[in-house]
Amino acid sequence: MELRLEKKCTEELDDALHRAVLGHARFVEHYADLQEKHNELVEKHRNIMEGIAEVKRAAAKAGAKGNGSRFHKYLAAELSTLRREKEREREHLIKENKSLKLQLRDTAEAVHAAGELLVRLREAEGAASVSEDNYNMVQQENERLKKQMEKLKRKHKMEMVTMKQYLAESRLPQSAILNREDSDIAENNMIPTPDDDQAWRAEFGAIYQEHY
Repeated sequence: MELRLEKKCTEELDDALHRAVLGHARFVEHYADLQEKHNELVEKHRNIMEGIAEVKRAAAKAGAKGNGSRFHKYLAAELSTLRREKEREREHLIKENKSLKLQLRDTAEAVHAAGELLVRLREAEGAASVSEDNYNMVQQENERLKKQMEKLKRKHKMEMVTMKQYLAESRLPQSAILNREDSDIAENNMIPTPDDDQAWRAEFGAIYQEHY
C-alpha cells in the first residue's frame, strides 16, 4: 500500500510540476509580449512628443502667417485621434495586466500544490522505508525460525535412527527354565524369571536414559 501511495504522490507531483512549468512559461511569454508592447508604447510616445513639437513649430509659423483658426481645427482633430489611440492602448494594457495576474496566480497555486505534494512524497518515502525495515526484520526472523525448525527436524531424525538402532541391537530377556529332574513328569515345574515385558522395559529404559 505504501508503494502505491508513493507512486500516486510521485505522479501528482510530476503533474503539478509540469503545470507549474507550463504556467511559468506562459507567464514569461506574456511578460515578453508586455515588454514588447511597452517598447511600442514608448516609441509611440516619442513620436507623439515629436509630433507635438512639430505642431508647435507649425503653430508658430501659422500664427505668423495669420492662419490660426484653421490650424486650431487641425490640432483639435489630431488630439482627438491621439486620445482615441491612447484609450485603446490603455484598455489593451489593462487586459494584458489582468491576464498576467491570473497567470501569476495559477503559477503560484501550482508551485504551492507541488510543495505540498513534495511533502507528502517525503512522508510516503519515510513510511515506505519503515515498512521495508519491518519487512526485512520479519524475513530475518522467518529465516531464523526456519533454521531452528530444520535443526529440530535433524535432531529428531537422529533420535529416531538411534532409537531404531538400539531396538535392533537389544535382545529380549528370556525366562530361564529350570527343569527339575524329578521322576514325576507331571510335577515338572519351571522357575520363571521376572516378567519378560517389565524386564525388557527396564533394560531398554536404562540404555536409552544412559544414551541421553
